[in-house]
Amino acid sequence: MLGRQIRSRFPVVMGFLIVVVCCGVNCPFVAGGVYYDLGQPVIGGWQRHAWVVWDPVLKRDLLWSQEGSQNGAVLYALDIDSGDLIEAHDIPAREVSGIHTTPEGVLYLSTISGLAPLGNELLRFDPKRRKIERLGLASTPRNRCFGSVIGRDGCVYIGTHDQGRLFRFDPRTDIWSDLGQMVPPPILPKQNIFLLNLHLTSTGKILAAVLRTAPSQVVEIDPEDGSFHVIDSIHSRNFVIYGDRVLSPSRAGLNVYNSRYQLESHLTVGTLEGGAAYPRHTGLELLSANEQAGVLARAGNDLVRIDLDQKRLFKIIEFPFRGKTSHTVDFLTTTDGQRAVVIDHPQGRFAVINLKSGAVQTHKIGYTGRRGTQICGLGKASDGSIYGTNIIGMHIFRHDPLTGQTRDLGHVGWLGSEVYNVINVGEKIFFGTYGGGQWGVYDPKKPWNPDFKTFGTSQNANPRKLGSLGNDNDPEASNRPFEYAVGPQGRIWIASRAYYGHPGGSLIEFDPQTGSRRVFRDLKRSVQTVTADDRYIFAGTNMRGGRGSGDRANAGTLFVFDPQTGRRVFEEVVVPGAKAVVCIRYNQHDKRVYATTDNQKLLAFHPRTFRVLQIWDIRSVGTPLAGVPEDVGMIHITAAHNGDVYGVTYRDLFRLNREQGRIEYMETPPLPGLYQIVEGQPGVFYMGAGTHLLKYVVETPTFYR
Repeated sequence: MLGRQIRSRFPVVMGFLIVVVCCGVNCPFVAGGVYYDLGQPVIGGWQRHAWVVWDPVLKRDLLWSQEGSQNGAVLYALDIDSGDLIEAHDIPAREVSGIHTTPEGVLYLSTISGLAPLGNELLRFDPKRRKIERLGLASTPRNRCFGSVIGRDGCVYIGTHDQGRLFRFDPRTDIWSDLGQMVPPPILPKQNIFLLNLHLTSTGKILAAVLRTAPSQVVEIDPEDGSFHVIDSIHSRNFVIYGDRVLSPSRAGLNVYNSRYQLESHLTVGTLEGGAAYPRHTGLELLSANEQAGVLARAGNDLVRIDLDQKRLFKIIEFPFRGKTSHTVDFLTTTDGQRAVVIDHPQGRFAVINLKSGAVQTHKIGYTGRRGTQICGLGKASDGSIYGTNIIGMHIFRHDPLTGQTRDLGHVGWLGSEVYNVINVGEKIFFGTYGGGQWGVYDPKKPWNPDFKTFGTSQNANPRKLGSLGNDNDPEASNRPFEYAVGPQGRIWIASRAYYGHPGGSLIEFDPQTGSRRVFRDLKRSVQTVTADDRYIFAGTNMRGGRGSGDRANAGTLFVFDPQTGRRVFEEVVVPGAKAVVCIRYNQHDKRVYATTDNQKLLAFHPRTFRVLQIWDIRSVGTPLAGVPEDVGMIHITAAHNGDVYGVTYRDLFRLNREQGRIEYMETPPLPGLYQIVEGQPGVFYMGAGTHLLKYVVETPTFYR
C-alpha cells in the first residue's frame, strides 16, 4: 500500500505556503509537514476462540468464531461440513469472551473492550431474528467480562476483571444486579483480580476460579444469595464440570473430584488401562468433558477418550494438528457428541473428527479478515525499512520506504498473543512475545517460514523462537517483554514485567552472539522502558507488577544500571505522582537521556551526574493499550537526526526544540490513538495511529517577503 497523502492544515495559496507566524515564546505550534496514511498493516491477524452451537432455525450445528479488533470485532458462523461462511455480525467490542445458549437456541455473548466501559457488556443473538441485541452491563466501573454461565433460573451470570465481581442479568425483567466481589481476603488495594471459568454444578451452584497471586483459588457461589466459600482442594483455574464430578488438570494428568470436592482419583497415562502403549511420562491434557461426547483428552499426539469409572484410555486418532493450544487452536465437540472440531486460526483451517470412526475432514476457514489491529511496536532496520507489530495476533509487518509498500509478514509461529516490539542487531530482527516472555529472531535475508509444528523451535524456522527470558530460579520473571535497547558490548537489554501473580519485573541482558542471558529481578516494580549509552543502561519502571500480584510501590522510578557490576547505581522517583516512566531514550547529539511519564511530563536527565536537568509539561494524555499496560497512557519519544526529540500522545505529535528549550506541537494528525514513533530517513517519522501506520514528513517552512 502506497499511502494516502494528507496535507497539513496550512493551505497552499497561489503556489505559496501560508506560514502561521507565532508571536511570543509561548506559541505552541510550528508549520510545515505532510501526513501520509499508509493504511492498516495487519488485517485479519487477530482471530481466536470458537464455539459449536445448535441453530434451531437452520436445524444444524454452526461453528462460530470471531475476528477481534480495537475497531470492533466480527462474529462469524461457518458451515462445519464445508467451512463456508454463513453469516457475520459486527460486535461493539474488541472481542467476544464467551457464548452461552438457552434451550431455545438464543445466544448470550459476553464481550471485552479492553480499555473502556464501551464493549464490556452482554449481547444477545436471537436465531429467529438473526440480529445482535445490546443488553448493557451493571454500572460498576473497572470491570471487564471474563467468564459467564446461564443459571438454573435462566439468568446470565458474568465474572469480571479487574475486581473479581459477579454480575447477574435477568432476561425476564432486563434488570442487572451486582452481586459483589467473589474473592476471599486479603484483597490488596488496586489488585488485578479475575473471576473466570464459571460452571454450573449439578446442585445449581456456580463454581468459578479466582486468579490473582499464584496459585489460583476456586470458589463455590450460591447465586440465590450471593454468598461464596473457597474450595481448598482445587487449585487449577481450568477445571470443568462433568455430571456430579469436577475434572481439574494437574501437572502430570487429571484430578477427579466428587460432588463434595473430595479427590476421588489422580489419573495419568501410566495409571490408566491402555496407557502402556505410550512412553513413560507422556502428558495427559484434558480437552473437553460433556454428557454427549464423554471425557476427551490428548495423550502425547493422540486424541483419546477416558472412561472414568473403568479408568481406561481409548485412542481415537492422532491429532490432525497440534491439538489444543492457547489462543491458536481450539478443541470443540458437536452438540450430539458424535464429532470433534479442531480449529487452527493462524493457518486458517479446521478439522472435523468423527469420534467413532476416526475419519477426518479438513476445511479452510471461509472468512476473510476485515479488521485491522492496533500497532504496538515500531523499529528501524539497518536497510532503512520499518518493522512493526500488532498488539494481539502475533504478527510482524514490514514497510519499505523506497517502494511505499507495507507487507504483513504473518504469524510468527508459536503460542502467545502479542509481539511487543522489534529491534535490529546486525542484520537480524529480534523481538519478544507474550505469554511466558518468549524471545525470538527473524532473518530478513531468508524467506519468512514460521514453523507451527515445532512452535518455532526448529533450525529451519524463520522466525525462530530462542526460548523463555526467565531463568531456572525464577521462570516467572518475564511474561511481557515490552522494550529493548542495544547497550555496551552489543548486548540487548530487555524491559519486562513478571508473570501473573508475581510481583515486579526484570531487566534482562541477552547476548545475540552466544544466546546467553542474565536476569536482574525487581520485586517491587516492572521494568517498562529501556535505553543505553556506551557505559550505562537507563530504564523506567512501572509501579505495577504481574497482574494479580498487588502493588508493592506507589510510583514509577528512573534507574541507572551498571552492566559491569550488575547493580543499579541510581534510582529515584523523578516525577512525583507518576505511575510509570513510560518511555526513555538516549540522545546522541547532546549526550542526554530523555524520558516521559504517564502524568504528561518530559524530562532531560544527565547520564553521568544522575540529575534531572529540566522538566516540561505535555498538554495531552498518552495512549493506553491493553497489556502494555492498560492503566497508563504511553507517550513515546525518539531522538531525531538533528538532536530534537519528537514524541506522540493520544492526539498530538510534538517535538522538543532543543535550541529554544520548549515543546512545539506539529499539525494535528489525521487519526488519534498515536502509539510509537521512529525516524526513518532524516525528517521522516513513522507512528502508529490505532490500527493505521502514519508517515509524517517534516517540511522546512519557506518565508516570503
